[in-house]
Amino acid sequence: MILNFSVTNYLSFKEKETISFIANADSNQRDFYIETRGKYDILKMAGIFGANASGKTNLLVAISRLQDIVIEDDQKIEDKIKRPAFEFDQTSKNNASTFEISFYLEMRFDYKIVFNDNQILMEELFHYNPNKAKVFHREVNDIGISKLNFGSKININNDTVSALKSYLIKNRSLIAAIGKVELNIKELIIPRMWFYTYLRPIFSNNNNFRNLALSLLQKDPELKLNIIEYLKRADYNISDFVVKNLEIPEDIINHIKPDNEDLVKKMLKQKEITFNHLITTVNGQAEYTLNEGLESAGTITYFSYAVILSYFQKYNGILVIDEIESSLHPELFQFFIDSFMLNTKNSQLIFTSHYLPFLEDQEDVRKDVIWFTNKRDDGSTELYSLKDFALRKELNFYRAYKVGKFDAKPILGSAIVPLNDYEK
Repeated sequence: MILNFSVTNYLSFKEKETISFIANADSNQRDFYIETRGKYDILKMAGIFGANASGKTNLLVAISRLQDIVIEDDQKIEDKIKRPAFEFDQTSKNNASTFEISFYLEMRFDYKIVFNDNQILMEELFHYNPNKAKVFHREVNDIGISKLNFGSKININNDTVSALKSYLIKNRSLIAAIGKVELNIKELIIPRMWFYTYLRPIFSNNNNFRNLALSLLQKDPELKLNIIEYLKRADYNISDFVVKNLEIPEDIINHIKPDNEDLVKKMLKQKEITFNHLITTVNGQAEYTLNEGLESAGTITYFSYAVILSYFQKYNGILVIDEIESSLHPELFQFFIDSFMLNTKNSQLIFTSHYLPFLEDQEDVRKDVIWFTNKRDDGSTELYSLKDFALRKELNFYRAYKVGKFDAKPILGSAIVPLNDYEK
């Protein structure tokens, strides 16, 4: 589980900004929001609110990009690192970017990586067992040569170090290189496993969201019964569903194939979903089948959510969703969050949202799970939590946000825009 994540000079994050999942001393809804691992009370959720273009999605992208950089192991030495630094001043564009993450799996680990467009500049890992100790520190010079040293408690021989160095090209992380050698050092194996298996792609409400959900279902078809149960409990009358290859007429395939075989291969891999609906009629119950093209956007969205809920109920991980409320009734939005929090273990939900009424019931929402992004005058993103504000107990969070107490909302001009007269 994530304890903290920090980003510097990446996308709209010019200065170092940090999101924390370490719970404060507030006793409100502890059993619902918190899991204890070792000495850490870890929050299972972070909801990020803010105006459009304030940096909400950029935070999710940064978390996802960290995973990409850490686990990628098939790059060539001449490959660039995809790194959109802060673009609104020349100094930032020339400076390095930094990701830092603390996470807990059997013990606490702190990982940091500094990089530019061409290479990794510095990489380091610490563990706590129970005190903080170095696992490794790596620095890479201008010609791509790594200087690597391990902590005194890490039992690694010179042959293994040499093998690791042979795979340490300037744009590859040590975590990725570990997978290319044989070793049995838990302080290295556990972090590698965490980056590879616990972080997930960003889910967003588009066709990619549906396809990612189907890929999870394909990995484990046994999730189906659980998915149907979630759909029933969300008041859909769906009794069954079938996922099959999309049927494409042979004459279309033959027409396209001579010119574009790759396109044909992609088309043949496409899936379609049909849903069985159990309908109550005057003569009793009857079952009808609908293709997904006839279903509402909300039904397809919640089907994807049901797949995700079922998957994360069975497997641990970090679920990252952009604009979680899109195409959902507000009560389904809340139902999804409640279902995730109550039915998963060792997992976390990080989402962005514009659904402000979520803030309205302060008896059910902890302040330390609510985060805001605010756009500064220089275009950079400021990230802060509701817990940072000294608020009266009776103050309604939603109304306070509406009147601008937390900033993180658009500053709008007049809605009346006069039409200018142009001389012909």
